[in-house]
Amino acid sequence: MARPPALKKKSVLDGKYELLAPVGVGGMATVWKAQMLGAAGFRRTVAVKKMHRQFSRDDAYIQMFVEEARIGSQLVHHNLVQVYDFCGDETQGYFLVLEWVEGVSFQKLVDFFVAQGHPPPWDLVVFVVSSALKGLSAAHDRLDDEGQPCPVVHRDVTPGNILVSTRGEPKLSDFGLARADDREAEMTAPGIIKGKLAYSAPELLAGERASLAGDIYSMGVCLWEGLAGRRLFRGGNELEVLRKIARGDVPAIDEERDDLPPGLVEIVHQSLRLEPELRPTSAMDMAEQLVKVLRRARVRYFKDRLAEAVRRARASK
Repeated sequence: MARPPALKKKSVLDGKYELLAPVGVGGMATVWKAQMLGAAGFRRTVAVKKMHRQFSRDDAYIQMFVEEARIGSQLVHHNLVQVYDFCGDETQGYFLVLEWVEGVSFQKLVDFFVAQGHPPPWDLVVFVVSSALKGLSAAHDRLDDEGQPCPVVHRDVTPGNILVSTRGEPKLSDFGLARADDREAEMTAPGIIKGKLAYSAPELLAGERASLAGDIYSMGVCLWEGLAGRRLFRGGNELEVLRKIARGDVPAIDEERDDLPPGLVEIVHQSLRLEPELRPTSAMDMAEQLVKVLRRARVRYFKDRLAEAVRRARASK
């Protein structure tokens, strides 16, 4: 990962977004914690995703960024990170203004529990993934201005792109690689890989077009890893990982731990089927199945417990 850029003294973008500190650097952009400034001392904490300056004159990268803004502005759901604004030009660079989530990523939450010597409680994992699936469903079920189905495929569902707030609220983030059905051209900037390899569906690696079923598979990988407390597809190199995905080399999740309800085990492995048509029929279908598991187990207070776990994970940094 690239080194965060140095912050100039009181750097304010577009006259109203004050950058406070970088929180993440990717190949295309840096994410900053920032404050939106308004009249009479109004302030609101936001996230600013600012494109690296070297890409501000590259049409391919600009179009990807514009598309992320367009898609994000049309997706409104409490389990999705919301897009508030899109600003910039070739001189100062382009940037997105996003909802700030005070918390940690699902990946960091899992790592926190593993560092304590055990994977996360299964009900907390199920709650996080089922909530993220509800956000994903809002993207998959998107309608155009005429009310016609116009789904958005995320293409980058990973534990790092699921955020969990200190209030115990999971939110799916980062639609930077998303593809909407109302976009005629397929956009891929040079050097940008669609999704992380270990979370890519087998049909996608075989050259097929990204699909809703592929997103469900990726969410299934997140679910398996959250429950197991380790990576699903591991290998000495990318080729070895590819082979495991292509073979459907998925260890039985109930051999990783012995406290899982039978219904949960079935859902995990259904979501990871090689055949897309044998996976849950939709993101909402999978979410509802997971919610039923929680109800049957009569677990309680998982949102409060999740919030406490997030606060502990943040404090352990």
